[in-house]
Amino acid sequence: LEFRRVLFRSCLRAHFCSPAYTEAGCTNTCKHSGCLLLLSRQDSTKGLLIERDIDLLTSISMKNPAICELTITTYQDQLSKKIEPHAPVSSKRFKTLSTLSNAGLFAGIVLMPVLPFIGDNENNILEIVKRAADSGAKFIYPYFGVTLRHNQREYYYNKLDSIFPDMNYLIKYKSVYGESYECVVPNHEELELLFQEKCNHYGILYRMSDIIREYQTAYDLKQLSLFDFIPE
Repeated sequence: LEFRRVLFRSCLRAHFCSPAYTEAGCTNTCKHSGCLLLLSRQDSTKGLLIERDIDLLTSISMKNPAICELTITTYQDQLSKKIEPHAPVSSKRFKTLSTLSNAGLFAGIVLMPVLPFIGDNENNILEIVKRAADSGAKFIYPYFGVTLRHNQREYYYNKLDSIFPDMNYLIKYKSVYGESYECVVPNHEELELLFQEKCNHYGILYRMSDIIREYQTAYDLKQLSLFDFIPE
């Protein structure tokens, strides 16, 4: 990436998925560029890396909006080990979320995908919201379903059979979704309503427009015009 070409007030989305990003000095480069960091899903070491880089994120947030996101789709560690075997368990992610929030950073959860027949139950969704609130989350952005392209579908179906051999998930998926790309959970309307009510109760944002407006509130941001780049 040529960070020298990043315009002032531009948005840089950096997804740190392995220690290599930090070893290459990407976090320091992002700091000096003064751009927005968007931190998403973690691997087994990422939680520690994020916490180590809190000073960098705080430095960025002093001048530009910074938002930290952690993907959490189940509150149960045992289930998270099954569906995300190479990522930290959910409890560790909630702990990292709490650390980020306590540091004054605008942090929250990406609740996606919500896997049909696996994570689409009321207890799971409501418990995630509760634990997010306990961790100081400012927002939860959800998608109640999963998208599957053709090659992804074959891989996903094979994993369903190997991870949950006695649950007949494969039969359910084929019956309900067939070859559909977008697999929205069957009870999405009820779940979304319960989710929104619980978020409202805790004061947690869940609409993207509200999330963007909230984390930009403290900054003097405006839409750039073409004329801003014409020398006087």
